[in-house]
Amino acid sequence: MRSWLAVCLGFALLAALTLGFAALLRVYPRDERSPFQRVAKNSLFPMSTSLLNKLLDLAFAMYTFRVLGPEGVGKYTFAVVVIGYLDILANFGLGTLLTREVARDRLSSDRYLGNSLAVRLALWVVSLPVLALLLGPMAGPLG
Repeated sequence: MRSWLAVCLGFALLAALTLGFAALLRVYPRDERSPFQRVAKNSLFPMSTSLLNKLLDLAFAMYTFRVLGPEGVGKYTFAVVVIGYLDILANFGLGTLLTREVARDRLSSDRYLGNSLAVRLALWVVSLPVLALLLGPMAGPLG
């Protein structure tokens, strides 16, 4: 029953996206004749996509809570938070730094990319003991 509901929900979301895209193509101004049209185009599109994203998040949360239950959602949330912290540790602002430096000097982009990957790999290796601690000795007390 749950898989049938998920499939129906997926098709409904796909149909809504298709209809929304078709409506957007119909009313979206191709040429901006006035500043009002430019402002409308530049503000309505991000607002509508943000609303759609929030609706998809809500649908995913409702489905997740129904399938996993309260205890499973707590475990899932803990895993997402741990992955988020380890991602912060492994990236450590290197994406922003890489973008800024490559924008300044495109000729040395290969060097910047290689160095960035090497530093990210080193930071990932540093984060492995933390992950091993969470999965090993701390797994029992944390549940």
